[in-house]
Amino acid sequence: MKNNNKPKLTKQKILESFQRMDLSEEEFIDDLVLDAYLGLNKESVTFVLNRLLPNYKATQEPIHFEIKGDSLTEKAFHILHGVSGGEISVDQAAQLISSIGALANLIEIDEIRERLEALENGEN
Repeated sequence: MKNNNKPKLTKQKILESFQRMDLSEEEFIDDLVLDAYLGLNKESVTFVLNRLLPNYKATQEPIHFEIKGDSLTEKAFHILHGVSGGEISVDQAAQLISSIGALANLIEIDEIRERLEALENGEN
């Protein structure tokens, strides 16, 4: 059985540790970068830096693409047409069509809720 009671190494604990060594945060990071540059203990450097520095997610630039169509299906076809015409990338199209699918699910839930309320209220 796996022991999940290991103490968690947090940024605060790391900062407290090198403060006890009489190092400023900047000196500590400088030492880590120097160790990485010199090829000394790369795993420790990566481990500590991953906990000190935030991990940024890649983002895409906003696009301007008019989505035409009366139904959600027509809108999805228009997006695919935009890919074939080089107006948007395949990744952007996939995200837009996925968003349309999520919207369709929300619309369906709203319609089911409305029908259920109508049934509960004795409406036809």
